[in-house]
Amino acid sequence: MYSSYHNHKIHFLPTTSQKILNYTTSKLSPGTSFHIPPISEDFIRKQLQALDTKKSTGLDELGPRILQISANILAKPLYHIFNLSIRKGTFPEVFKNAKVTPVHKKGSSQDVNNY
Repeated sequence: MYSSYHNHKIHFLPTTSQKILNYTTSKLSPGTSFHIPPISEDFIRKQLQALDTKKSTGLDELGPRILQISANILAKPLYHIFNLSIRKGTFPEVFKNAKVTPVHKKGSSQDVNNY
């Protein structure tokens, strides 16, 4: 049965700057540029404060309410981590893990195609 969550390592992008450049270049038309702008501390704070407190925790087991309450404390270190990631063109391995919960859509709960 698929009622429990499963952890899956998700590889969104290659981890080195050159691999990212090669990957994005292969996906874009010639002459197209690709740029991720830095994000502000205020943007991060507002995103944390806007979290839906009815959602579940992530792999770190921190619920959205504690993240929301701690937004003023967490915004600065997250600002540095996220912008360093953007600047270096790398995505930290720990951020490539996800908590995946299959959701039953319709039909028999025994059929994996119904999730």
